[in-house]
Amino acid sequence: MKLGNNKPGEYRTVFLDEIDESDTFRLRKPPYPELDALGEEIQAIGQHTPLFVRPKGERYELISGYRRRAALEKIGEPRANVRLFDVTDEEGLFLALSENRDRKDITEIERAELLLSLQSEKKFTLEKICSSMKMSRAQVNRYLRLAKDSTPAIRQGLQERRMTMKHAGPLLEGIAKGLTPEQEKACIDALADEDMSSNELKRLINRHLKPVGKRDQIPEAKAETSNSKLR
Repeated sequence: MKLGNNKPGEYRTVFLDEIDESDTFRLRKPPYPELDALGEEIQAIGQHTPLFVRPKGERYELISGYRRRAALEKIGEPRANVRLFDVTDEEGLFLALSENRDRKDITEIERAELLLSLQSEKKFTLEKICSSMKMSRAQVNRYLRLAKDSTPAIRQGLQERRMTMKHAGPLLEGIAKGLTPEQEKACIDALADEDMSSNELKRLINRHLKPVGKRDQIPEAKAETSNSKLR
């Protein structure tokens, strides 16, 4: 179906196998999280949020809705509700960013990797990232650092929502100071068990970093001083 037969902004239902995915617009890399839950939701109430597509020859190119498309495939749904857009590559990318920017199902590590992708693969400047994502330079830099420096354990903790950005920062600082993988895991496990503030996490990290036996040296020194006075 050619562009002339489509109206920009029009809603319609098309066969899923007529929609091609595109690295130009893909913002999240598979495997996508919680596909089973999303598929069950679509089966129960239907697909209320359309896929954003643009006509391309006799087919369609997916702009936004990659996770929804994967969920539709997973439950064996042959058709998808779509909304048509007549956009350039750059306009389509900004449309995808706008549609995904405030979605609550995107984890913080996914958002961090998205910003890094915009910088490294899409060649966005820092100013362009700030403008398109409606973030300050400080926020963007924190996310870029998270994407570049996070360990597998931190990535998993963020992906599973057992921790947040406020916890990732102190952990990265602790690792830079010598926190071992075992100590890092212990801190993340503690986060999962308690509603811990960033300051409480910093104190826990400092206890792990404290040399073994240092805590006991001070009382011993005080005891020796007291004994000498008695003599």
